[in-house]
Amino acid sequence: MGNLDFEQLKKYGSITDEDHPAKVYEVTLAQLLQSEAANAFTAYYAEKLKATDVDVAATYFSSSFGYICAALQTVLSTELAIPSDRDQITVQLYYNKEHDYYALSYKLANLQCVSEANANWRREQLVNFYKQVVTPVLEALSQSTSIRIRELWGQLVGGLHYGHKIGLTFIEEAQKDIVKQDFNWLLEKAAPEIFRCDKNPLSFPIREIESLKEPGTMIRMKPTCCLYYKTEKSRGTKCYTCPRLSEAEREDRKKQLVASTT
Repeated sequence: MGNLDFEQLKKYGSITDEDHPAKVYEVTLAQLLQSEAANAFTAYYAEKLKATDVDVAATYFSSSFGYICAALQTVLSTELAIPSDRDQITVQLYYNKEHDYYALSYKLANLQCVSEANANWRREQLVNFYKQVVTPVLEALSQSTSIRIRELWGQLVGGLHYGHKIGLTFIEEAQKDIVKQDFNWLLEKAAPEIFRCDKNPLSFPIREIESLKEPGTMIRMKPTCCLYYKTEKSRGTKCYTCPRLSEAEREDRKKQLVASTT
């Protein structure tokens, strides 16, 4: 077994083996399973997001974590390593002073790579990762807030798809088929009990709408609402890709854009 080369993970911009230099808060995924720590994290993060309630912290975390899960899965498929212990991942909230915003970074303890493995081994590692790490953390955040866990899974799915797409740009052509096969297995064939659900919560139906910025181009609608409209920055406005936005409201948004550019 060898040590993981973190340079591959650092390409994602949110994963490192060191503390973020602008860190203002941190908590391990293991600590988030404790109600006191989960409540403290969501309250602090929501405050920094200037959100009206703590549910926003849970949705924003889930989307960010989905991106990280995709990055870790890409590394599993290509370098045969993935964390199986919640203590191996530390969530760090940092402040970008130049652009005045808060975001999440993830610090990983050193991971060990195996020298050789097949698809069954990789999928066994994915099962362990979602059973022991991902599912318990989302359950804890759902319990510490008032948001349904289905909403959090939806946000994680959005992050997963985005992270998977980014990951494919970092790897060699010969590795892409393996990464795609493992990703599709997780979303389409992984057993529901892994997620303690009646059905696989990552199998959200894909809905597309016309792009606001590029007419004629179809873009993916968010699986669930990220609650952006509950932040001060939004001024009560929902995202154009939000599933809670009615078709009439979406059409009004298009007309407003046309009017502002003519």
